[in-house]
Amino acid sequence: MKKIILAGFGYLGKFIEQQADFNEKKVLYKLSRNPGKHRNGFGNHVEVDFDKEKFDITEIVGESTIIYMTPPNKDRDGDPRLENFLNNIKNSNLERIVYISTSGVYGDCGGLSVTEDAELKPLTDRAKKRVIAEKMVMKHSAVCNTNYVILRVPGIYGMGRLPLSKVREREPLIIKDECKITNLINVEDLARVVWRVIKDNIKNEIINVSDGTPITSTEYYLKIYDELEIEYPPFIKMKEAGKYYSEERMSFMSESRILDVTKMNRLFGDCIKYSNISDGIKRSLS
Repeated sequence: MKKIILAGFGYLGKFIEQQADFNEKKVLYKLSRNPGKHRNGFGNHVEVDFDKEKFDITEIVGESTIIYMTPPNKDRDGDPRLENFLNNIKNSNLERIVYISTSGVYGDCGGLSVTEDAELKPLTDRAKKRVIAEKMVMKHSAVCNTNYVILRVPGIYGMGRLPLSKVREREPLIIKDECKITNLINVEDLARVVWRVIKDNIKNEIINVSDGTPITSTEYYLKIYDELEIEYPPFIKMKEAGKYYSEERMSFMSESRILDVTKMNRLFGDCIKYSNISDGIKRSLS
């Protein structure tokens, strides 16, 4: 098996690593700024600072698939971190780069279903950076004669990533009738999708990824309350939410869409084990 590079080893990377079999772990390379944090895992650890102007990983990257999971710089326009990374690997004979993007690139769709061909209308700064990043990945693939896959991913939840502090603090929830529809994916399901992209040799595709069960954020929180058997918190109107929620959270809640995952289901729908979000929450609490 050819090398698999996890570029930016964080939350998702840990679950991708956990699902690797013995032979896959031998060809797994984890690139991060602080590799010492992950020494108890498997694979090969390589210290790389993507923000440095020059670094040499040509030998590692050659004839590999890269899973790029590093977020853009928060304090700079566009994604100079990704641009720098691509510049440093342009002569490495890379086989494929899998870019983990966000479904936020579609912006607010008024609760309508969106396919991968929908117009990109990002509203948040984070989503605008991802649109720029997607274009960079595709341009790099064209110029360097390599392949790409872009996964447009919604909110990720899973073990260690449930909003338990907000639940324990009984933060108010927006009344159901005013809360907009969104999409989620369990991190284990997303890791399975990534592995199938690698194993099925998927090339030059943009793919929406979600559990296929659109839900409002209020419904999501209530399912957590139900699982924990905790009394529901107060409910508020959307116009009051700014008193309690961060500006970033409010920006997310201003968008509404349903991801069309027809392509995902056709290619690897059997990867989704937690289409019932209650089951996913139970797993996340186990």
